[in-house]
Amino acid sequence: MTIQDIQAIDLEKVTYPTIKATAKELLEDYADEAEENRADFLKDAQEAIDAVYKMIKVNSPEALPTNKDEKNVSEDTNDSSKDAPKKKKLTKKEMDAFEEEIKQCRTAIKQYNAKKREGKPKKPTKKRHEKIEGHLLSIGNLVPDNLKDNLDILEKAEEILSKTGREIMKLYRMDELEIKEVQQEIKEKYEQKEEKIKKDNDE
Repeated sequence: MTIQDIQAIDLEKVTYPTIKATAKELLEDYADEAEENRADFLKDAQEAIDAVYKMIKVNSPEALPTNKDEKNVSEDTNDSSKDAPKKKKLTKKEMDAFEEEIKQCRTAIKQYNAKKREGKPKKPTKKRHEKIEGHLLSIGNLVPDNLKDNLDILEKAEEILSKTGREIMKLYRMDELEIKEVQQEIKEKYEQKEEKIKKDNDE
C-alpha cells in the first residue's frame, strides 16, 4: 500500500475512532514533511501504512474508493439491499489484535518523529515582551477588511497598540529597553503597511 491509498480513503466513513486517528496522524505527518524528506518518511512508515489500510479494509470497507464506486453502481442498477454484502462484524479478539497493531503503528510514527528531531537545535522560547508584542500585533490584524487600507485607522491603531503595550509592560515592571523594543517593532510593522497602501494607491 502507498500513502496515496490512505489519502484516497474517506476517513469520515471509518467507524473505529483509533484507526481513523492513526490514519489522520500518518497523513498529517506526511503533509508536514519537507519534499526532500518524504521518501525517508514513507520508508519508515510503510509498515504503519500497510497496517492502517488493512484495518480499514476489514473494519470499514465502505470508506475505500473502490467500495464507494461499487455502492454507486449498486444504487444505479436498483439492486435490493438483501443482495448487498453484509458488513463483517469483528470479534473482540480481532478488535484487540487491531488495537495492538494500531499501538505499534503509532509507536513507529513517534519514533520516526523523534529521530527526525535529533540533532536539530531547540527552538528558543519567546521572551515575555516578545509574546506581548505578538499578541498586540495580532489584535491589530483583526481590523475589518473594509478598513485595512484606511491610513487614519492604521495610524490610530498603531498609537493605541503602542500605548497599550507600554502601559501593560510598565504595570508588569518590565525593562524600559524591552518596552521601547516592542514599541519600535509595532511602529516598523505599521510603517510597512502604510508604505504598501501608498504604493498600491499610486499604481
